[in-house]
Amino acid sequence: MTPEQITLVQSSFERLGPDLPAVTARFYQELFQRDPALRPLFTTDMAEQRVKFAQKLTEIVRAMPGSANCSPIPAPSAPVTPVTGCGPRTTRPSATPSSPR
Repeated sequence: MTPEQITLVQSSFERLGPDLPAVTARFYQELFQRDPALRPLFTTDMAEQRVKFAQKLTEIVRAMPGSANCSPIPAPSAPVTPVTGCGPRTTRPSATPSSPR
């Protein structure tokens, strides 16, 4: 992203302010309206899910370079090994909303 794009994202996010809960509710409303088959994949209480989404979105925006809350990510002190085996339950071709978990 360019510095201008980052500034635009951050300023747009800051303008949401107290409307962030409504925005997250609208996100899931639109998501499930566009693809109702996704709804059964969300087994967490949706109020809790919206709070988690808002928290993660806030973390992402604040971690962008140039943010007052952004600090450089330290280099690892040891080699980083890739994480394997994450998500195969939901990425296998046969996974459907009705598949056992």
